[in-house]
Amino acid sequence: MVLTMHLRFLSCIILTACHGFLLTNKTGIPSVGTSAFTDYHYLMLTDALGAQKQLLSQMETFVLQLQNQLKTVNQEVKDLKSGNSAAHQSLAVVELKNETSELRVKTTRLQNSYDILQKKFDTIQNENNVLKHDNAALKSQITDSHNLSIHTKQQLDSLTHSIAASNIQNVTTIQSNVDTLTSQVKV
Repeated sequence: MVLTMHLRFLSCIILTACHGFLLTNKTGIPSVGTSAFTDYHYLMLTDALGAQKQLLSQMETFVLQLQNQLKTVNQEVKDLKSGNSAAHQSLAVVELKNETSELRVKTTRLQNSYDILQKKFDTIQNENNVLKHDNAALKSQITDSHNLSIHTKQQLDSLTHSIAASNIQNVTTIQSNVDTLTSQVKV
């Protein structure tokens, strides 16, 4: 049981270290036009969220087990109180009280750990929502830029065609003038 608690505590520390790169005070907010948020970041964030959910589930199961053990101990205390052997009962009651106190301390610690994990989970979830919003905004900017480049290319093509038509008209006018001059020179 102690080993399980140590593993969970170690997992909490690892999760805290894993998501440190996404904190705004450590990575900064990417400027417009850059794509600092990569698929790798998003996958790492979702993996951390999944691991945290799993740890929260395990912790809830463990707390429920402790509550059940506490109920069992309380029931044993009640049973001992109703029994005949007073000396044996008093020793058993003292042991049960000690176990109950230990279980209450463990339950309090677990509740505190759970509260901390819940706050971290909420923070990660909020950061994930912000990152999703930023990702959507970047995709929108990419789409707008793509549409603008298509519009600019169309305008450039139109301008190129009008310049070509103007040049053809100028060549035709020059040819006509040359023909007129040629005919005047012959006369």
